[in-house]
Amino acid sequence: MMALLFLASSIPGSSFALRSGYSLAAHALAYGLLGVLVLHALAGGRWRDVTGRHAAGAVLIAGLYGLGDEIHQRFVPGRSAELLDLGADVAGALCGVLLVWACGIVLSIRQPGPGERP
Repeated sequence: MMALLFLASSIPGSSFALRSGYSLAAHALAYGLLGVLVLHALAGGRWRDVTGRHAAGAVLIAGLYGLGDEIHQRFVPGRSAELLDLGADVAGALCGVLLVWACGIVLSIRQPGPGERP
C-alpha cells in the first residue's frame, strides 16, 4: 500500500489531477486503508487483540507516512505539499482505524474466543 501511495504521488501534477473535493476524499480513503493495514500488522494479524496502543500507533505511522509523502511531492514537477491533504490523510487513517477497532470490539463481545463456550 505504501509503495502504491508513493508511486501515485510521484506522477507529475498535470497528468494526475483531481478536483479538490475528490482529491481530499481520495487521500482520506487511501490513508484509511493504510491505517487499517498498519493496525492489522501491529496487532499481529489478530483483530480481537487490537488495543488502544495499536490504534494510536497505526494512526501515528500512517500520519507520519502522509507527512513524508507530502514532503516528497514538493520535489515532483507540478505537485506541491498541501497541509489540507495531510489533514485528510490523518483524518482518513483515524476514521479507518477507529471503525475497524470498533467492529473488532463488537465482534469480540458477540463471539466467544477459542475454547470458550457460546
